[in-house]
This record gives sequence, structure tokens and C-alpha cells, in this order.
Amino acid sequence: MAKEQQRVVVVDEIGRSLHPNLLRKIVRSFLEEPKTNGQLIFTSHEDRLLDLRIFRQDEIWFAEKDKKGATHLKCAKIYLSKMAILMVALAVFLL
Repeated sequence: MAKEQQRVVVVDEIGRSLHPNLLRKIVRSFLEEPKTNGQLIFTSHEDRLLDLRIFRQDEIWFAEKDKKGATHLKCAKIYLSKMAILMVALAVFLL
């Protein structure tokens, strides 16, 4: 991506056909590339991406549907500890 161009890349289910280790490497490469001048926004059911060594708490968001079917977004930063984030991820994974 050219340094002077700002872009937003949106990917739904980024890990659908990728091995989890490859997916982590791709995401880390995007985040660590000094010439990256844009955003990567993606959805995933891959719980191994809930890694606070890769993302800050304010970069992780959970989508929840209420009884009426409306979707609500909640930032991981609202959870008080790293353990709470892991427990939520586990609960979502087990559902």
C-alpha cells in the first residue's frame, strides 16, 4: 500500500479459509508494516485472534444480538481485566 494513500480494507470472516497461524501472521504483518497508512477492519469467529499482544483492548469489539434481533457492539475495553476478555471469548466459542 502506498504511503501517501489512505485506505480501509474490510473483510468479512477473514479466517474462513486460512489456518489460524497464517491468519495471525497476516494480521501482524499489516499492523507492523511501517508504510501501512490505513485500516484493516474484519469480522472473525477465530478466538485465537483475541490476543492482547496483537491488539489493544479498544481494537477488539464483540457483536451481540438482543431478543429482537438487533445487533449491539461492545468494546473489549469495557471489561475490567484480560481474564474477563478470555472468559467472554470462551463463552462465545462454547455457544
